[in-house]
Amino acid sequence: IARLKRLISNHPESDAADDAHMMLGNHYLEAQNYQEALANFLAVVRGPIASPREQEAAIKAVRCLTVLQK
Repeated sequence: IARLKRLISNHPESDAADDAHMMLGNHYLEAQNYQEALANFLAVVRGPIASPREQEAAIKAVRCLTVLQK
């Protein structure tokens, strides 16, 4: 987790950062930490560059919001 966060911090506008956000989001989703999962999925959706993973991230963000009832 620390390496993924460091990658995001060092290269926030890269495709690798989007991949790291997705990996973190999936990790937190599996751990049922929906707030952290949501934050990572939204980082992909709201990111400054277009990502081929935006649709997947949006679907998973909605899943988190449903569980959080927001």
